[in-house]
Amino acid sequence: MFLAYGTHCFQVFLPALSVHLHIILSQTSFGRITTLKVSSAPGLCMSFFYFFILGFSLIAMSKEIDSLPCMYQNLFKVRTVTAFIRFEDSDFQITENATNNDDKKESAFRQKLKECFHLLKSAQKGFADEGYEVQTLRIATNSFGEWACDASSAGSSSSDMVLKNRLAMLDQCLDDYDVNFCALGPARNVQEIGLCPAIVEASPRFSCSANIDACDVQSATAAANAILKISTLGEGDPQSSLAGGIGNFRFCAAASCCVPFIPFFPAAKCDSNASGISFALGLENGSLAREILSKCNGLEDLKHVLKQEFTNALSPLERISKEVASKSSFPVKYLGIDSSFNPSLEDEGSIAAAIEQLKEVPCFGGVGTLAAAAAITTTIQSLPIKLIGYCGLMLPVLEDQRLSELASETPSKLKISQLLNISSVCGVGIDTVPIPGKCSADSISSLILDMSGLAARWDKSLSCRVFPLPGEDTGSFTKFDSPYLCNSRVFDVS
Repeated sequence: MFLAYGTHCFQVFLPALSVHLHIILSQTSFGRITTLKVSSAPGLCMSFFYFFILGFSLIAMSKEIDSLPCMYQNLFKVRTVTAFIRFEDSDFQITENATNNDDKKESAFRQKLKECFHLLKSAQKGFADEGYEVQTLRIATNSFGEWACDASSAGSSSSDMVLKNRLAMLDQCLDDYDVNFCALGPARNVQEIGLCPAIVEASPRFSCSANIDACDVQSATAAANAILKISTLGEGDPQSSLAGGIGNFRFCAAASCCVPFIPFFPAAKCDSNASGISFALGLENGSLAREILSKCNGLEDLKHVLKQEFTNALSPLERISKEVASKSSFPVKYLGIDSSFNPSLEDEGSIAAAIEQLKEVPCFGGVGTLAAAAAITTTIQSLPIKLIGYCGLMLPVLEDQRLSELASETPSKLKISQLLNISSVCGVGIDTVPIPGKCSADSISSLILDMSGLAARWDKSLSCRVFPLPGEDTGSFTKFDSPYLCNSRVFDVS
């Protein structure tokens, strides 16, 4: 309606405006306008009137254009709206010491989760009202060591019981509010890393990570042992959500320099000094990447085309997110969008295949790949919108059909060392890589140290998520029966 009315006003009044307002441009050597003449005093009034109508028309047209569907809207989805909240030890003590149900219902941690829930639902509705699909709603907290383990009993025999009780309380609350994904932040030391398998086992809703400093062999080894232990959870129970080594989908080793507020799991974490509730977006955009890169004439114009088209695609999401934050009944901070290229399992959803459209990249992983990855990452990190998180290339082998194909060829055209090498210019690290079930802790630890060393050297947010698969060896094929994973050859870690 606004667009039609604005166009009508523009067409009707612009000719009249040209009659009443006569601008004589007398240019000096500096090209400045020195004379402005209007035909008469009545003409001056009419001219201002027409200026007003024209201005209103243009504003009306711009508002209507802003609300038009984006041409790329059907080529990507909002993978996650992630809310971030900081818990404190006292949030749970109030509930544990409550003497009646009313006190428990209004406890601090429940109130915080309630606000997160309302924010997430509001955001989901805002996007859905404009035709965007939101796949998941998630919550991420600060390090679980700051709130899930009672500081007064740390290291005592009651510590495990405190952890178990608080995880159960949190899980029940998440169930009450229908939130199925919650990252409990990173383990900060060897002792906390040892608790990660228990967290993964406690609920299919829970994810966590382990902070690893460069050259911290003890922490890397502890993380490797946690990965191996998680891979065996659910053994003997084919109905378990952990069966077949899939538990490591919800755990990773992350470089300690990883930024807070990454919306993607399992590395998502809230800053330990944060206040209030905030949120960020992560995308599933393999089809969008394919469409945009198909318009590029190779690397020559990639930066220009990608920046323009990707900005056009994401700008409506930013507008909607800001509206959600401004309309909230409680303080909410919109953090931004993780602009990472992230694949889907749809026919044209592979990021690797999208990059192979560039004439300089005949085969992903081969010559030209580093140049393309660097150019893409530089561009998507420079978009004129609010950005947060990895903002790189996501290359999860078990979630990208082309990557799994390359790994499955004989001989394999994709190795872990290649993925790590590509991460040096684009992020995000080693992701969903299947490895032998009997892989040694030392081998996994060395891989984690490679990742953390690379991240520290270039101050990059990198992580390592590998799947040791019980009963599988190097070169065998995975046997996942999941709509969320594709199958691939098992990688050699050595």
